[in-house]
Amino acid sequence: MSESSQPDPTRVRAQPQLTTASGTVWVVMAAITAVLVGGMFVALWARLDSAVALAGAGVVATLTIGMLVVRVAVAPGRLRLALLAAGFLTMIASSLVLVLAVTAGA
Repeated sequence: MSESSQPDPTRVRAQPQLTTASGTVWVVMAAITAVLVGGMFVALWARLDSAVALAGAGVVATLTIGMLVVRVAVAPGRLRLALLAAGFLTMIASSLVLVLAVTAGA
């Protein structure tokens, strides 16, 4: 059997959003998520007076700004997309951990 020079389109790593996209979708998803999660953290802070909730809003804002910097500063390609995906997943994971910390302390 000879190997094909074309990548296998069924591979997870061959998705266009991870290989050839500009990264705009990652930034838009992160911005929408940041508004929703950041608003939730501010509401938790106002309701429970929790410093952890305020720190969570700061983490979300910092990661969103970091993703915007990556989108502008890093050349198009797999590295930019990997950094944007990692930033988005970090935002989601850290938000989950911080929300659980706020609720555990409430």
